[in-house]
Amino acid sequence: MHEFARQLRTRYFRADSLINNAGINRSQQEKSVGGIAFTFTTNVLGYYLLTQDLLSILRVSAPACIVNVAFTIASDFDLTDLQFDDHTYER
Repeated sequence: MHEFARQLRTRYFRADSLINNAGINRSQQEKSVGGIAFTFTTNVLGYYLLTQDLLSILRVSAPACIVNVAFTIASDFDLTDLQFDDHTYER
């Protein structure tokens, strides 16, 4: 993701919008090497990381906009259980 953002900043001098539209629903047992659930990594951390990496070009392009498309699982998101360790979700 860092490489994508770097290439975009190198190739373009502005970005009028960023649409974060990634979404997966993998088993809650599937975790990265660092122990973070893949679903959380993609659907939450991925949006945050890409937005942070592109924030400088978005600010220069004001009035730019950022649109986050939420995955259906976000409808009952529990901030005390970010990785769904204590409850399950439907696949």
